[in-house]
Amino acid sequence: MGLISSIFGQKKAAPPALPAPKADTPGAPDPVAAQPTLDDAAKLPPITPPPKLGWIGGIKQRLKGEVDEYVNEKAEEARAMAEQFRADTLSQVKTQAFELLDITEQRIDKKLNEIEKRLDERLQQELKMRLRAMIWTLAFVLLMAIVSMVYVWAKHEAGLDKTPAESTRK
Repeated sequence: MGLISSIFGQKKAAPPALPAPKADTPGAPDPVAAQPTLDDAAKLPPITPPPKLGWIGGIKQRLKGEVDEYVNEKAEEARAMAEQFRADTLSQVKTQAFELLDITEQRIDKKLNEIEKRLDERLQQELKMRLRAMIWTLAFVLLMAIVSMVYVWAKHEAGLDKTPAESTRK
């Protein structure tokens, strides 16, 4: 449109003027800005493309709308599939992790049972050794008691059990 109007000499309409900034207080004069700021640009209405003319522009616009809808629909389907894939994968990973955890716990339990069994065996061996030592000690104590009693009896029978003071009195 701009090319045709420049050829035929038609002038373009002037662009809309920027709105004047508002004063902070009522009744105060409007400040004049030398250059537009970002705030001024944010207050401007959005730029809309000029309407398409003719039946080709209408078909093009409808076709673009259909394509945009199709693309949006496929993008939503892809997002849904990706979310489902993520959820399935996460579920599988959790399942495998719990299975590995169970296997590890079973191995630990097996090792603990084995350690307990070995400790019980060693405890039984230690108790047997101490019992044997106590039996041998008791046997030697009894043997020494018997020997001592025989010695005392033999000494008494031989008359040697008297003290030296008793033997001088008689």
